Amino acid sequence: MDYHDYVIKDGEFVGKFEEMYSSCDDPWYQTKHENVLGCTSKLVSASYILKFGIKEIIEFGCGLGFYTSFLRDFTGAKVAGVDISETAIRKAKKYFLDMDFFCDDIERLGKYSEYKNIMFSELTWYILEDNKLLYAFENIAKYFKGGYFIHNLQFYEKGQKYGTDFFTNLAGFIKLCPFELISFSETRYPGSENIETSCIFKID
Repeated sequence: MDYHDYVIKDGEFVGKFEEMYSSCDDPWYQTKHENVLGCTSKLVSASYILKFGIKEIIEFGCGLGFYTSFLRDFTGAKVAGVDISETAIRKAKKYFLDMDFFCDDIERLGKYSEYKNIMFSELTWYILEDNKLLYAFENIAKYFKGGYFIHNLQFYEKGQKYGTDFFTNLAGFIKLCPFELISFSETRYPGSENIETSCIFKID
């Protein structure tokens, strides 16, 4: 079974992340260097941390923790990761013994306000059900006021099959997001249908 099928299949949200991490050793090839160094949106987000003097940030959707570790090492910021999968977090803690990882749900993001800034790493498509994204926006405004919200997400040039009631491209997401847009990037590569995006918002 392809790891994608645990997430979204035939235009329908599945969301079996624990089963995916239990069955697949390396979904999205997170352990490979090119997963970060070959991904423009991830590098742009790291540059945001440096550019705007962000000293601490909590990453939601950290998976196995490799990007979390890169952010810490590249920027010098205090970075911690959160994922909904217990297996992913257990593995992340084994890979990176000197970092903090937490198994938790996006609905409890207020617990991590001590980090002052927040990042969503490729998870937004997975929190559209039951208005979780809109609820997350409310909690970000409440618990991270004055900080920054960094958002990474891939879109698909041929059009979305899932989540179209909310947005279909980066412009649609920016319009939906209630915070002040500071900067954004959008990258397309020849031969790929994916559009890598990264943006940073000020939470006022």
